[in-house]
Amino acid sequence: MRTIRVRGYGTVSVKADMCSIRINVRAKDEKYERALERSQEQIESLKEQLAKAGFQEDDLKTESFNVFTEYDSVQDDKGFYKQVFSGYVCQYFLTLSFEFDNETLGNALVAVSEADVTPDLNLNFYVKDPNKVSKAVLMSACTNALEKAQILASSSGVRLGDLQKIEYEFGNRNFASNTQFSVQEDCAMGAGNFMRAKATSLSPKDVEISDSAAFEWEIF
Repeated sequence: MRTIRVRGYGTVSVKADMCSIRINVRAKDEKYERALERSQEQIESLKEQLAKAGFQEDDLKTESFNVFTEYDSVQDDKGFYKQVFSGYVCQYFLTLSFEFDNETLGNALVAVSEADVTPDLNLNFYVKDPNKVSKAVLMSACTNALEKAQILASSSGVRLGDLQKIEYEFGNRNFASNTQFSVQEDCAMGAGNFMRAKATSLSPKDVEISDSAAFEWEIF
């Protein structure tokens, strides 16, 4: 049996419809109990401001919580350096996720800036339903392969018969936009107008997903 083997490629470009804000909150004190207390105060302030902006308490998720010690490198009178304990650090990594639109993003950023915290912020934009996008990409790859096979067969004076084989290797796909947005802690606190202006003008890059599969048809 004679066959023709073709690899089809599919690419889909979609707008990001979800947004997540990764918030890094730190509290430091020489006493462990006070560092922990201050971190809790910051989290409560953040939740309070987010509630005023219309978010639910469950929208803010704790990604990780760490407690560690920090030391300063201090030079003594002989010129030697030694590590001197400077305090305990309580660090939270929090994530606020919501359906993306510029107004909601602006409200979220303003709420964070008005809370009694000095966080680092990182924004990520992604697709809410990756399965839907994956199906569209595979359909595009199938169409691409069939068109190629038909052109090759017609140009070669043969006809396509039944599809004999499909080979596909699943791989991890990144359903996030390449757009990067971050604000360091010294710029975030009290910068509500700046944050809202940035959110209003922000237009994330589309999420582009590609995939491929190999197809084999009988020819006669």
